[in-house]
Amino acid sequence: MKIVALTLFDLAIPLRVAFRHSLAERKSSRNLIVRAELENGRAGFGEGVPVSYVTGETIESAAATIRDHYFPAVRGRTFSTYEELGRWLGDLRPVITSEVSYTSAKCAFELALLDAGGREFHRPMADLAALVSLPAPAQPPTQRPAYGVALTADSQWIRQRMTWLRLYGFRDFKLKVGADAATDLENASLVARRLGRRLARHKATLRVDANAAYPDAASAFAALEPLIRLGVECVEQPMPPERDAQVADLARRLGVPILLDESVCTLEEAEERLTAGRWLGANIRLSKNGGFFDSLRLAALCRRRKAPFQLGCHVGETGVLAAAQCRLAASLPDARYLEGAFGTHLLQEDIVRQKVRFGFRGRAPRLGPFGLGIEVDEDRLRKFLQASVRVE
Repeated sequence: MKIVALTLFDLAIPLRVAFRHSLAERKSSRNLIVRAELENGRAGFGEGVPVSYVTGETIESAAATIRDHYFPAVRGRTFSTYEELGRWLGDLRPVITSEVSYTSAKCAFELALLDAGGREFHRPMADLAALVSLPAPAQPPTQRPAYGVALTADSQWIRQRMTWLRLYGFRDFKLKVGADAATDLENASLVARRLGRRLARHKATLRVDANAAYPDAASAFAALEPLIRLGVECVEQPMPPERDAQVADLARRLGVPILLDESVCTLEEAEERLTAGRWLGANIRLSKNGGFFDSLRLAALCRRRKAPFQLGCHVGETGVLAAAQCRLAASLPDARYLEGAFGTHLLQEDIVRQKVRFGFRGRAPRLGPFGLGIEVDEDRLRKFLQASVRVE
């Protein structure tokens, strides 16, 4: 197997509904798609969702890093087995500067090669999880995780959709908070009422994500403590990364775990910050955390430190990245929460031929046998194309 060229696609895909939280409001998604071409004409696809307020990347800077750094590292190499390709990719480190972690770029590049290799060697990507040493989970999962749903911080949208979401069988709900304390309390109260006995009997869960909205621990505690009393069982990224020294104490005061997201983009950041056992964990997102192998390593760190983790997603990711996360989730059934695979529930149109989206009760989508298990429709892809470049 030999990679002879990459094509980098910058896409803008409209969303069915504007998605709002404390750091941004989006009506469309910007996606970086990578097509890796083999010398025999076979190809594989990968995806990253560069977000400047998370990793510091832009579509343009991520594409330039793939062109100038990641692709030159593989140019001219030949791989005789899927494991050989996996070991090489597992050793590839992300480009990191003082201000930017090019983890989304690495994710898109890595997934494209893993998809191409899976097709070439007739293997699913999940086979390569064995290349990362995963400690046994602190306790065995009781059942296969089902996808949960994220609720935008829009009271009207929640009122319109909450009954449908409950009847659709979801049991895990995440509410965006942080813009306005009164609205947050109103929204959380509405969700808690609609869940009712399911929440009280622990047959449903409610957690909140502040996207670093609170400037310090005092303001975070004041805003979050009333939500905890409603039944919120977990908080995601309450404060900016520069306030991480306060976050473990905040978790103990609130009495619930806190999952770090924007604070933990690299393994080095995770090693430094995940020091409080069950009180501090991580939201693992493939694009944010550098792809398949680094996401597995982050999960391994959480297991060693008995820290909770969830498998998250980026708003607007296509079926390419969603399929990769499905492969990752199959290797990590002890994830506390699982979110993603929104597909055309959120996108106006996807670029893959399959319906890579959750089903009733959050069931995971079915995938094909090799690589990521999806087929990209390049005609659809070009409908949303902003720019492309071919690298040989």
